[in-house]
Amino acid sequence: MQNYIRSYSTLPSYLVNTPPTKVTILPSGVKVASASGSGEIATVGIWIDAGSSNETEFNSGVANFLQSVALRGTSQKSKQQLYKEIENIGASLIGNTTREYTSFVVQSSKSDVPHIIQILSEIVKNTNFKEDQIERIRTLILKKQQYLRSTIEDSMIDIVHSAAYQGTSYALAPIGEPSTVKAIKAADLVDFQKQHYVSSNILVVGTGPVIHDQLLSLTSNNLYDISTATPNQPPSPQYMGSEIRIRDDTIRVVKTFFGYDVVGREHAHHYSFLVLQKLLSNWSRNGYSGIYPSSRLAETIALEKLCYEYRTVYIPYRKSGLFGVYSETGTDNIEDLTYEIFNEIQKFSTYITSHELTRAKNQLKGEVLTRYLNSSLSASDIAESVLHTGRAISVVEAFSRIDAIELSDIQSVLDTYLTDVDPVVVSHGPTENLPDYNIIRGWT
Repeated sequence: MQNYIRSYSTLPSYLVNTPPTKVTILPSGVKVASASGSGEIATVGIWIDAGSSNETEFNSGVANFLQSVALRGTSQKSKQQLYKEIENIGASLIGNTTREYTSFVVQSSKSDVPHIIQILSEIVKNTNFKEDQIERIRTLILKKQQYLRSTIEDSMIDIVHSAAYQGTSYALAPIGEPSTVKAIKAADLVDFQKQHYVSSNILVVGTGPVIHDQLLSLTSNNLYDISTATPNQPPSPQYMGSEIRIRDDTIRVVKTFFGYDVVGREHAHHYSFLVLQKLLSNWSRNGYSGIYPSSRLAETIALEKLCYEYRTVYIPYRKSGLFGVYSETGTDNIEDLTYEIFNEIQKFSTYITSHELTRAKNQLKGEVLTRYLNSSLSASDIAESVLHTGRAISVVEAFSRIDAIELSDIQSVLDTYLTDVDPVVVSHGPTENLPDYNIIRGWT
């Protein structure tokens, strides 16, 4: 076994010599980050440090609503004019709203970066708040909400948040609730934009064949008049172990999520949880590994045919995070599957081999490299890192942090965060055989 596992204790020169990610704060407060690379396609985006966690139960969904409206044209350009302008240069525009940020990202030829910065700046500054436009967006969002309610799998993570962070803004789904979306007016959108689309909340990121000094100049010229008001900061998420059990005997598959309250991205144990995620791994009966996966949990589940698939999930936020296992199985196996998941987590706290740890660390390094080599994924990683920690984590630093993790670190986070704690349990389907919450609590 030892001959097949390669350690990266000494970083190769191609990693040590990777261009550093540069981060600059302009006098206005706008941040600019870039990671120069080769190729012809650049990724450039604007991230706003505000999302659904900045909302209340009364305006839930306003951040996503605003992002959707912003993508439908500006006060100077209609939606058709905006997208024709983007398509004419062979670019693509994507918007996204999460609990902690909103983003507008474009991929284009490197020669069109100045044009893209101009378009993105216009999108975040000159939003079109015409009533007919707002009503069209409202209809689209309500239809999407209706679809998500009919497919529990797509909304499972939102249900998990509503249980784990109940009573806080992190419990709110980014897409909002039908009642709040129906009530949102143009004035609410304008107010949210004035409060949060401000200089200290704005981060411009460029990856691929970009030049940092050029990004600084372009950002200064196009966002010089952005508001410098002080934004409101969302409260930190407060976790509560709890259960939501949605019983539906008309279907055959039980979907479950077993989760824990863990650390956020800026915590020293962040990389330990990334390694633990690889140790527990993922498995699907339709996957390539069959009954011979690398993870002990996956091997047990595969050999005993306990589920159709499972995925280990780690969602880090700024100050907190959720770690857990999502699974799909039949009603006859749900009790055994639940026991094996919690049993394996507890076994890790007392027994992990050095081979297992090295394999998990190498798998994580491979994922880090894969994301670094993809300009779009790299831009997203840089943005989240800068927004959450105030700086960018280089590939070299990521590898060094992963290399530094020892067996005792994994056992420490398991003992601290996953042992004798109140989990969050969410299930949907024929849940009759799912063990009682108090029994599951005892298995921690």
